Amino acid sequence: MLILTFFSFWFNLFNVADAIFDCKLKELQSDDLQANIRWTTFINENLDSLSQCYVDQAVKISPDGTVALGRDEIISHYRDLDLFIRSIKTTAKIEAHEQRRIHYEIGEFQTDSGDDYTHVIIWQGHGAKGLRELEFVAPADPGSRIDMEELDQRRNLWMELCNEHKVEELVAKMYAEHPIYYNHKPLVLSAEELIEEYAYMTRPQYTLHLKPLHTEIVNQGLVYEIGQCSGSYGGKYLIIWQRKDGGTWKVLVDSNI
Repeated sequence: MLILTFFSFWFNLFNVADAIFDCKLKELQSDDLQANIRWTTFINENLDSLSQCYVDQAVKISPDGTVALGRDEIISHYRDLDLFIRSIKTTAKIEAHEQRRIHYEIGEFQTDSGDDYTHVIIWQGHGAKGLRELEFVAPADPGSRIDMEELDQRRNLWMELCNEHKVEELVAKMYAEHPIYYNHKPLVLSAEELIEEYAYMTRPQYTLHLKPLHTEIVNQGLVYEIGQCSGSYGGKYLIIWQRKDGGTWKVLVDSNI
């Protein structure tokens, strides 16, 4: 009887601990979701208040490479889209910089007309008070499949050219015609600017390795990737891969914090 009582005590204690952990986890997830729910509410009901969801110099990128800069341009873009969002969720959220409270998020939402969209967000802050720094939204084709080995080969080629310090060849072979690079500086919007930005890669001692942490297939022509760098830079990275007309995968959007 004493032994049974002993085990019952610890069994109940572990159940209580699990319940507390589950409760805290749900609270955390709910808190993080509040920022997206707030954004959705403004999209659906009050676009004039949407500016409250973004930092002053926020960036919104479309799949065709067009860029909306600042709150006013972003609100204007959503007025033109005229969306009503029925549901929204996060599929991956990864801390990019602890001190600066930067997070990368991949998620999806569906409109009342049944259209599916995916998003990439760079957040400043977390929880209900998080603000959007960068946002990429694209129509999604749920269930799309691609050859991931082909994407792995392209990433390997990116690393090979980078580690051989061939910056011009890297940009010419691996990036879209009008690449976009974001790193809390003035936005880079051309191949020429990107070559200049990546001049540090020409240093003989420079090395970099990319390890994907989460990839999300959007459709046959878009893939989101969040990963971990190692070598001369040890932070997180965000890449949006694009493939046009069955061609090779190229980097449309590149970001690191």
